[in-house]
Amino acid sequence: MIRAQLQKEEKGVLDCIEQGFVPEFLYKYMNLKTLCDFVLENNTLQFQSPISYNDPYECVANIDINFTYEEALYYLSYCESTGFIPPNIKEFIAFKTSVSLQEKELYFKKMLVDVWEKSSICCFSEINDEILMWSHYANEHKGVCLKFSLKDDLKFFSMPHRVKYALELPVVNMIRNPQSIIVPIFTKYEKWSYEAECRVFKQNENKGKEYNTFNKSALREIIFGCRVEDFSIKMIKEKVKKQNFPNVSFKKCQVNDKEYKLNIFEV
Repeated sequence: MIRAQLQKEEKGVLDCIEQGFVPEFLYKYMNLKTLCDFVLENNTLQFQSPISYNDPYECVANIDINFTYEEALYYLSYCESTGFIPPNIKEFIAFKTSVSLQEKELYFKKMLVDVWEKSSICCFSEINDEILMWSHYANEHKGVCLKFSLKDDLKFFSMPHRVKYALELPVVNMIRNPQSIIVPIFTKYEKWSYEAECRVFKQNENKGKEYNTFNKSALREIIFGCRVEDFSIKMIKEKVKKQNFPNVSFKKCQVNDKEYKLNIFEV
């Protein structure tokens, strides 16, 4: 049964790539310490709840508590089919109840936060030459940007989603649409759109940081920032060889002296 589920998820990734919902390759910006201590040493990447990220609007949503009697019955049936029935849910969706609208809203908000806290994501980008991302996430251009092939590790990349950038907060009505509960995880304010972000989603019951292992063959490229010293490049090349990453090529960024642009060349 577990194997069948994994095969279904892996096929889903291939379908998403073929239909253009996600790209075949994703990029990850980071500093050299993270690269050496986790990526190269243990072939792992960190996942954590989006609530802990630097954007105060992560997983912020407008909660809609309007629904019909029929929609409430359908939601209960949906919960039973998944094997998870939220505590006291019948009291809070009943039409004849002493529970106030404010109490209902607080109840559903708590449910949402609990789901989001148990959601674990790893952030990637579709682009490798964004100057701001090199500054923010790659130690002011002294770090790296890694290129990963989704097709080389369908299990690790089993739930990839493009981030949607919007001017308004997402609306969640988990009674009318139970799947809307994850929409805020993949929605950000439109000013973040320069990141061209994709997120890989996993469940984490421990609500903390976790490190997931990826296939070494999935790491295709290490791009060094324009401020990375030659001795660091040499050291990392040696470590890649020692740790037996089979498909890695090496490139480096260079500042374009004619325009605001990073040139990338092989090293």
